[in-house]
Amino acid sequence: MGNQPDPNLIFGYQALAQVLGISPNNLHVRKHRKQLEIEPLYTIGRLAVFDRAAVLKYKARQTA
Repeated sequence: MGNQPDPNLIFGYQALAQVLGISPNNLHVRKHRKQLEIEPLYTIGRLAVFDRAAVLKYKARQTA
């Protein structure tokens, strides 16, 4: 098997911005203005890890 990343997880805010379809700068602004309702599952050092299913549900709510 090896060390394959879990496809159900999103690693880092840059990858999160890509999944949400917004710029990393816009994501940073939303995060600091408390407009981002997604919390990481956990962190590895400074790397935030997000649940892909929760992110996709959030994205669907934002576009609806």
